[in-house]
Amino acid sequence: MSFRQQYNGCKTFGCANCANPDETLYRHSDRLGYPAWHCNLCGAYPPLLLNPPIIALATQTQKARQSPLFLPSCLCAQPQWQRYGLTKSASQRLQCRHCRKVVTQANAKQIATRLQPWLDSLINGVSPHELQRHLGLSNKTFNQHIAQLAELLEHYSNNIERQASKHATSHTLYTFSHTQVCRSGMRMQNNEQCSAHLWTLTTLDMNTGYVYLISDNALTETEEETEEEKQKATKDWQAISEYQLTLKEISESDESDVLIRAEKTYQKILARSQFDQLAYCEAKHAKLKLENSQRNALIRPVYAAHAHMQNLRPFLQDNHQLKLNWFLEHESFIRGAAITTYHASIRQGYLSLYYYHYSLSIEPQKPQQETENEQRTLSWWNEKWHKLTLSDKRGLHQVGLGILTPSSHITESKLRELLPQKLNWDTTFWQAFEQWLPPTYAQKLSLKRIHQWQAIYRYWHNYLSTPQPRLNVPNTCALNSIHQFVDTLNHAMLNPLEAQKAKRDK
Repeated sequence: MSFRQQYNGCKTFGCANCANPDETLYRHSDRLGYPAWHCNLCGAYPPLLLNPPIIALATQTQKARQSPLFLPSCLCAQPQWQRYGLTKSASQRLQCRHCRKVVTQANAKQIATRLQPWLDSLINGVSPHELQRHLGLSNKTFNQHIAQLAELLEHYSNNIERQASKHATSHTLYTFSHTQVCRSGMRMQNNEQCSAHLWTLTTLDMNTGYVYLISDNALTETEEETEEEKQKATKDWQAISEYQLTLKEISESDESDVLIRAEKTYQKILARSQFDQLAYCEAKHAKLKLENSQRNALIRPVYAAHAHMQNLRPFLQDNHQLKLNWFLEHESFIRGAAITTYHASIRQGYLSLYYYHYSLSIEPQKPQQETENEQRTLSWWNEKWHKLTLSDKRGLHQVGLGILTPSSHITESKLRELLPQKLNWDTTFWQAFEQWLPPTYAQKLSLKRIHQWQAIYRYWHNYLSTPQPRLNVPNTCALNSIHQFVDTLNHAMLNPLEAQKAKRDK
């Protein structure tokens, strides 16, 4: 998948320049105290963005979701694989009909012998910090196995998602942030480990809780880069794209009235030196192994948001008729990343964006108040907000929806239809993850290991944590058999005729 190369431009819904990167349409401006592009059509001042950190983070996430073991490749844009005999260990070899490159597929029997005990143990409730002892593995073997399991589950999940998305007609998604801890590699003066705090974005389905993507703002060094490329990247953009803020912002989550919370959030955004300068952690938590490598660092969240949205593009591209309502955490640059990436779907009416706040109440149930709806125009951007009051056995709840792209005249009943039964998927998902992988344990783990556990937990949460998987899984897809996972991925590489022959030969 290729990524957008230019991310500057207007980000105002309804403006003819929206998402257009043509620099001749704008002019540089420092009027608001920071470098920006001024749009003459709508008067917006979107902050100047650097393109390389977005592309670097997006590419890094994409590579992490692909596996050279379970998806071998050649240099052809569209390889045509045909079977080409077996290795001595009975692994299937393939040859590309175009370039004649020969690759070897993963051996399902060998992989299952190695990884099925892992999956069985996790299903049976063995926790991550107990797993190595439970399986009786050395450090080296444990490291090899967990990397392979994370790759397999991530790749198999993506395969299921591609099939399911072709038949979906509508979705309500939710994108929100979370602070994930990991080992920073630094030692403080008192010789205690200081953890790094990753600004982590999650996108899930609001109706089922199915998690599509978890990504963060950690940029890591890659083995493929030459020393010249590393130095050039550092010199050109890394120093000014790293997270460098020193004063953490105060959360507004304790405010029970969702419209007051939205208003305070706007005030916080406007009080920044520029809109996208989010201060999510303190300086001591914003370093990642800087004493060992210049390329392992935390990048400003605005760049991570754009990279996250770029990696969700295939979910929309496979089904152009998919109707999407997308709830976003109330951050101007998350909205900007979404509208830049999906401007075509938004313009065509397939995708609507909303800011989202909710407040879970412990008040006694008062059904007669459920019909209350307050409307207000907020902020410098004059965005229309609705406060909806809902009632269930736990009490009264408030939901605040900021209308970002559809008509401001959308009815209350239509808005209520968008709301899921579970309003707090953000805290529900991450609280469960942190019970499974507690922060006190996670802060001792490397960034690589954290990403592996996240991939494994994403699979468990999506397919195994409930009686039915959170996605409409095709009947042909197994959910707890490593052998069948590998077989499915191996057959997916072949054209239909070759795949049928392979099944018959088995």
